[in-house]
Amino acid sequence: MKKLLLFGLLLLSLVAVAMAFPNYGSYHLVNSTVNGSVAMFSHDWTGNNLTGFVLSTTNNGSWANETYTGFSGSANWSNYSITLNATQQITEWRFYGNDSQNEWNVTPKYSFNNIIPVAEYQDTKCPLNSIQSTLLYIFIGILLLIGCYAAYTTTIMFFSILAGLMVMLYSFPLWGCNPVYGLAVFLGGFLFIVYDVFLRKIVEQ
Repeated sequence: MKKLLLFGLLLLSLVAVAMAFPNYGSYHLVNSTVNGSVAMFSHDWTGNNLTGFVLSTTNNGSWANETYTGFSGSANWSNYSITLNATQQITEWRFYGNDSQNEWNVTPKYSFNNIIPVAEYQDTKCPLNSIQSTLLYIFIGILLLIGCYAAYTTTIMFFSILAGLMVMLYSFPLWGCNPVYGLAVFLGGFLFIVYDVFLRKIVEQ
């Protein structure tokens, strides 16, 4: 009977110690993972007289703590918002929780893959943005119109074929960011040359 009583007291002591420290729950989330956006990091906590928390992240490449932020009660959420680094690829994060006895606890480390915005991806990875792409298509259209007249002038035909070759060469840098777009531009330049030469042959006949 005494052993059972001692075991019960020990169990209660362990529970009391566990309740004394801030305890993190199983709920954690980040409401945005897009680079350049404002993301709110959240985690749930329980404990006796919660007093504050600190968010720690690798948002700028290495671990760094944000400003200490207060909260209260026996159950609460640590919510903290930061602007995600524009060049970060993977962000790790965790929270430190504190109570009125100045006892600390720390959550596990979490991580997510940063999402690069489409516009930023095109500007940094591709040599063309949307305006330049439009101008290129207009340029190709003008070349096709010139091709109609190039069949009657050998000199103009030479320069129009040269322009088609330039379009083909210009397509190679596009393959790294968008292979489909790069192939389309390459074929556009190639087909223009075929069209130009074929039309010239018809006229010569």
